[in-house]
Amino acid sequence: MGRVFAVRKVKGLPMFEQFSAMHPVLQALIGTGFTWFMTALGASVVFFRRDMGRKLLDWMLGFAAGVMIAASFWSLLARQLWDQATAELPALARGSSATKTRQAVPNPRISA
Repeated sequence: MGRVFAVRKVKGLPMFEQFSAMHPVLQALIGTGFTWFMTALGASVVFFRRDMGRKLLDWMLGFAAGVMIAASFWSLLARQLWDQATAELPALARGSSATKTRQAVPNPRISA
C-alpha cells in the first residue's frame, strides 16, 4: 500500500510526463482532489458576495448550461456518432459497388 503513494521525483520532465509516471491510484486521487477543490472554490463565492445581480446570475446559469451540454456531447453523443459513421462506411461501399455491378452486368432472367 505504501508504494501506491510513493512519488518519484523526475527532474527535467514536463509536468504532464511526471503525472503520467505516477501510479494510477495516485493519479485518480489527485484528479478527484483537484475537481473537489475547484467545485468548492466556485461554491465559496456565496460566502464572499451577498448580493448578486440578475445579470451575473444569468451569466452563471448560461455558463453552467453550456458546460453541461458540451460534457454530454463529448462524452456520449460524439462517440456514438463516430461509431455509427464508421460502421456505415463499409455498408455504403457495398451498396455503391452492388449498384455499379447491376448497371454494368445485365440480369439474364430479366428481359430488356
